[in-house]
Amino acid sequence: MQRLFPHVSHTFLMREGICYKDDTISELGVYVVYLRNNKKVILNDQCGYLM
Repeated sequence: MQRLFPHVSHTFLMREGICYKDDTISELGVYVVYLRNNKKVILNDQCGYLM
């Protein structure tokens, strides 16, 4: 695996009723299940995500 460097985006954030602009990143992690027996694939499915 190689390290990914996500793009920085300018985003408006709200905290305690105060709006301010800051740099943020968004990342999406996808969880996958892959199970096989020799050449037969038993399960190859997406099972969740983390944002």
